[in-house]
Amino acid sequence: MKVQQVEAFSVKVRVWNPAMPEKVEEFDARLDPHSTFTLISRERLERVGISPSRKMGFYLKRGDIVEEDVASVYLEVDGSVVGDVVVMAYPEEEIIGAHTLNGLGVVADLTQKKLVPTVMWARSSLGFAVPEIGEKDSRPLVEAKS
Repeated sequence: MKVQQVEAFSVKVRVWNPAMPEKVEEFDARLDPHSTFTLISRERLERVGISPSRKMGFYLKRGDIVEEDVASVYLEVDGSVVGDVVVMAYPEEEIIGAHTLNGLGVVADLTQKKLVPTVMWARSSLGFAVPEIGEKDSRPLVEAKS
């Protein structure tokens, strides 16, 4: 089976400390919807007054587990704002991951290289009737144009 390689794209991001909203950094970050968390440069986060809140374990692609610092921030992408937990990373690793995308209520359209608003799941199936969703696992609010 041949797998089609899809080129990633970048989005403009603004990050700030909830306790100091006047300190803001704006930058471009690559989109990686397969990464669970967003990674932002430790130096950038420190410039806006953000320090680590705790450590979390993460799997690397090769199977190793590493422990990284995480921090609470506010992010703005495409005009939408979300409070989020991000990994304090190296500058060359700045990416937007699935946790942030879910918080923003968007999915990545990798073909058109844009973020698309979507309807997210609010409850698990425990004790609730979950409608059949057929072949789709997401419900875009706007249809992607071919």
